Amino acid sequence: MDGEAWLEEIRSLYRRYKERCERAAAQVSEEQLFATCGRSPHSIAVLMKHLGGNHRSRWRDFLTTDGEKRDRDRESEFSAAGETAESIRARWQEGWRIGSPSRSSRRSGPRISNARSPSVASP
Repeated sequence: MDGEAWLEEIRSLYRRYKERCERAAAQVSEEQLFATCGRSPHSIAVLMKHLGGNHRSRWRDFLTTDGEKRDRDRESEFSAAGETAESIRARWQEGWRIGSPSRSSRRSGPRISNARSPSVASP
């Protein structure tokens, strides 16, 4: 698989995961979005908030900075206090927007060679 095909496979996989999560979240009411289930202390809202925060921190300026960003308050991502469904979805969208592997991001990043690329399993 050449570099361009591999990159397109990554983009496709990324979109599928995001779409699956959004379809699942769309099936619950706002009350259910914030409810915990069973022994898990985390609601769907908290998981969405955390994933959005993780993407925002990990992928923002990833070519020039490494890992966690100083402005991330990871622990606050595990609380939905004061949040609304709209604010949770906004954080979610921001994180995925920052982490989205767009065609233009490749130009500013490292060159992807036509050398052997790791295979990507479909979900």
